Amino acid sequence: MLSNTQMPSIKTVISAAASAAATAMVIRSVAKDLIPREFQGYFFQKIRGFLSSFSNERTMIIEEYDGLYPNHLFQSAEVYLATVITPDTKRLRVTKPEKEKQIKVWMEKNEELNDLFCGFQIKWRLVCQQVKGKYVAGPEDYYGGSIRQTEVRFFELVFHKKIKDKVIGEYLPYILEKSKILKEENKTLKLWTLKNERGGPRRNPWQSVNLDHPATFDTLAMESDAKETVMADLQRAAAATAMATVRVMDPFRHNQGSSGVTLSGLLNFIDGLWSSCGDERIIVFTTNHKEKLDPALLRPGRMDMHIHMSYCTPCGFKMLAKNYLGISEHPLFSEIELLIEMKKVTPAEIGEQLMKNEEAEIALRGLLEFLEEKKESEEVKDGEIAEENESGSGSAIEDKKEDLVPVKKN
Repeated sequence: MLSNTQMPSIKTVISAAASAAATAMVIRSVAKDLIPREFQGYFFQKIRGFLSSFSNERTMIIEEYDGLYPNHLFQSAEVYLATVITPDTKRLRVTKPEKEKQIKVWMEKNEELNDLFCGFQIKWRLVCQQVKGKYVAGPEDYYGGSIRQTEVRFFELVFHKKIKDKVIGEYLPYILEKSKILKEENKTLKLWTLKNERGGPRRNPWQSVNLDHPATFDTLAMESDAKETVMADLQRAAAATAMATVRVMDPFRHNQGSSGVTLSGLLNFIDGLWSSCGDERIIVFTTNHKEKLDPALLRPGRMDMHIHMSYCTPCGFKMLAKNYLGISEHPLFSEIELLIEMKKVTPAEIGEQLMKNEEAEIALRGLLEFLEEKKESEEVKDGEIAEENESGSGSAIEDKKEDLVPVKKN
């Protein structure tokens, strides 16, 4: 049996909605006129709270700054949301810093993005508002000053009330960890130096350039077993402490003259690095003469690992040949490796010979001639030293014999 109740027409529904909207506008206008300005914010907040009580959605605010200082969660969310951008996103913010290689795509202000978590949809919205003035920490101010900001940014995170605990306990920590991985993957290695500037505003005295160096730990001219051991030790040290200090003993560098830095000043500097740096860092010190260093500098806690980088080995030579000439095998390798095992030669000396010509055959023959000349010159030098020692020993024996000649007594 059909019901006599008739469904309202589309025209009726639209008319009712328009009437409700108009009524709401009238109430809002009357409220602004009748309610004192001091109480309007409180009044509208209560109205919004009353209406939201009928909704299953919850909103979380993540501001860009926490007081004076940047909010780490906001920065992490900004990095993470760059990976959530879909082809349906209408407006994007695209940047490319002068010293960076990659173009970065960010979420534009007042734009919305949707993410999926535990089967529920999570809505992100980047809100920007103009304010009279808010002071925040200046990113380029070395002395901890502040700058005046006229725009505030914050994320509105909207989700179902059922997953509030999961959002706080699982979703946000996941964003922090994911953004850390993304930052590490996109990190640009930089070389920092002090600016040679005097006067002017008190800004950060450091300036940087991208360090695009072809050499890596894998291309280091070092024995494979020793390289694996060093890498494993560094990983364990970084995992066990907030900072690992590593001293590399390099016998091929020549110490310069006195710089005027006292031992006490150097120790204070190293201990200051320990106390002021919270992230994982590896500090590398090099020296030619370990025996001349004060024990206070070498103690555990300051120099946790000692690595001796000795003369070049056959394994190191093959790595250098691959780096300079792009080859892994050659008929001259066996003869060169034999000479390297017989005589001491530094990786720098081998690199100097290999870079003299791009042709592998010519470069290797030049290196072979260099090693043979080095061998002959060292043999001549060793022979001269041996002759001097023998000559000196013979004279000493004769002198001793004269001392032992018995003297006749009358």
